[in-house]
Amino acid sequence: MFDYIKWNEGKILSTIEKELKWEKFSHSESTWRSDCKLSLLKDYLFEETIGFTKKDDQLSCMIRENMISREEAMERLKKENIIPQQVITEIFNDLQLNFSELLAALKKVRGRQNEIHKTD
Repeated sequence: MFDYIKWNEGKILSTIEKELKWEKFSHSESTWRSDCKLSLLKDYLFEETIGFTKKDDQLSCMIRENMISREEAMERLKKENIIPQQVITEIFNDLQLNFSELLAALKKVRGRQNEIHKTD
């Protein structure tokens, strides 16, 4: 769709807030997919395992398209990539999963990543 219609974040947000009464999820500074807890879980996992999220990619594209500056993107990422652990814990509780098992798995992934970087 965005090959044909230029992305205008301000106009889009204004429209959906006024016409659809949309509200941003209270636990996220981001407006991108922040209405879904599972999206926050996905972003948390990406950040914890590979060090960036889809927001990083989207903002990079916006920089290349001269829609925002690199500085603005970096400021947004400082706020928008923060995902409160409380939200992730709530998701695990809602799904009746053990959050400590996730933390153990993430620790293993980080250990493997450190081993790979040592051999580089």
